[in-house]
Amino acid sequence: VVLSIGTIGAGMVCASLGTYS
Repeated sequence: VVLSIGTIGAGMVCASLGTYS
């Protein structure tokens, strides 16, 4: 889970994949 790089940028990508919230 990549949260340190950016919860907004990485979060949107992860949310789209549905793998990481």
